[in-house]
Amino acid sequence: MNEINLTGFLVINKPVGCSSYDCIRKIKRLLPKKTKIGHTGTLDEFASGILIICIGRGATKYSGTLMGLSKEYLVKAKLGELTDTLDRTGEIVEINDHVDVTYEDLKDAVKQLGTSYMQIPPVYSALKHKGKPLYHLARTGKLEQEELEKIIEGK
Repeated sequence: MNEINLTGFLVINKPVGCSSYDCIRKIKRLLPKKTKIGHTGTLDEFASGILIICIGRGATKYSGTLMGLSKEYLVKAKLGELTDTLDRTGEIVEINDHVDVTYEDLKDAVKQLGTSYMQIPPVYSALKHKGKPLYHLARTGKLEQEELEKIIEGK
């Protein structure tokens, strides 16, 4: 019996409401068993956008290179509210009704970031610890806040 060897990239527009791994899981069911498959960067479940799926060893070996390429984001933000998860899924812990930010203020703030900066991911991120996403550990209370922060800091 001839074995099918699939290799290539699948570019999808991931919809809101499904995780990056949900996409992998659905595609994996359509492929021959033991086909290597991965993606080039996790998008939050509440984000939509381009997700590059690598299929086969010939493609998955380039996932690191593709992850390192520059990206562009379109963001919709609500100013004046702070949540415990630092995203829209959390409980509001602080409200500032006196947000007076102009378009110029936003442009200046983005310009101060420069062309690149190191972001410290929040504990509600998709980073993994012992195979589990941190957001899952944080939301289920399996790890205390201090433990999660130590994991992110690499201590």
